[in-house]
Amino acid sequence: MIIKQNRRFSLAGGSRTRYLLTLPVLAAALWACTAQQPEDVVASQQALATAPTLGTAQSFAVLASSTLTNTGPSTVIGDIGVSPGMAITGFPPGIVTGTVHAGDAAAAQARADVVTAYNALASDACDLDLTGQDLGGLTLAPGVYCLSSAAQLTGALTLDAQGNPSAVFVFQIGSTLTSAANSSVMMINGGQPCNVFWQVGTSATVGAGTAFVGDILALTSITLTTGANVSGRALARNGAVTMDTNQIVAATCAAQPGTSASSSSSSSTGAGGSSSSGTGASSSSTAAGGEPAGCTSADWMTANQGWILGTPTGHQGDFILGAGYVNSVLKGFFRYTDLGSGEIVVATDVTSYTVTGPTSRQITGHATVNGVAGFTYTINATDGGANDVFSLAVSDGYHANGVLSHLLLSVVSCP
Repeated sequence: MIIKQNRRFSLAGGSRTRYLLTLPVLAAALWACTAQQPEDVVASQQALATAPTLGTAQSFAVLASSTLTNTGPSTVIGDIGVSPGMAITGFPPGIVTGTVHAGDAAAAQARADVVTAYNALASDACDLDLTGQDLGGLTLAPGVYCLSSAAQLTGALTLDAQGNPSAVFVFQIGSTLTSAANSSVMMINGGQPCNVFWQVGTSATVGAGTAFVGDILALTSITLTTGANVSGRALARNGAVTMDTNQIVAATCAAQPGTSASSSSSSSTGAGGSSSSGTGASSSSTAAGGEPAGCTSADWMTANQGWILGTPTGHQGDFILGAGYVNSVLKGFFRYTDLGSGEIVVATDVTSYTVTGPTSRQITGHATVNGVAGFTYTINATDGGANDVFSLAVSDGYHANGVLSHLLLSVVSCP
């Protein structure tokens, strides 16, 4: 269902604009739906929500209050930390590209900034109440969505930025947030994961194999079950963060055309905790035709969330990607969903990562297609500024290619 919010009125004494569903508009929208999308309610809305300031927590991909525990070969692009607790376990085998902050001053300040951001999100006026609805199957325009009790995600939630890369989505959840296995949050029409926020009243659980988008700010704890990937952050205000073979990329907003592009972490640190400038890809550090020249310890291509048109179906394909060398180890994750044919490609490994140009990479590996193993994939992608290029070829004959918008693709390499 696509949620349309129509008919505007102003609140006295405030600048916020509200939108409500009206029965005539809802009926007309339902009548206009196609046979392929019988539940869609088509419309648009002006973005009302504003992104909170994360402060020093911006550089953290994972932050806990009591303990941070990892099982398996997780990869975290960004800093990790805990405060006031001290316990961080499971790294290694988990890999962190940023700095590990175990109960230090940086973690304490980041936690304080999470509290500020959490309170700011909780104070936003609600644009639409979704209490009691499963978020799976919905397509939402930018705004503030509230659920007074628990929130459930089963299947795919689509966030439609309507061509505005600055569009913000805020979810205020009264108690728990839970996603079923293999669910997803997808962004279309120029949306950026850095502008999606989940304010969770108790604890959040991201189900196995789920491709999740946005910053989770939970009052208590966050559990990322086996194979869950997050394009965003896991920030637990008062409890623990528990991980199991996850891929987490701390999403940052891409520069818009006419401004300088940023790397995938606005204040990132290089492999092993060494500081990096965060100014994007460095052409001088790579050599075409092989691994990064003299720099196999850190070269990473990421797409926090992207979409292209797939062939032969001609339908939109949404994907999340992260692959490369981290601490001299080849790692990666990839998930692609064709919204028309339903083909779902999930990488099970990365077998090669080749530098084919200053900001171009080729990535290959094995994958499952619709849950069936035995396939291979090849990705060719270029960070082209305002014209990022992405192509996918799967051994079952599926192909997808296209030009991305809003600088969704980026390469981070050694300075």
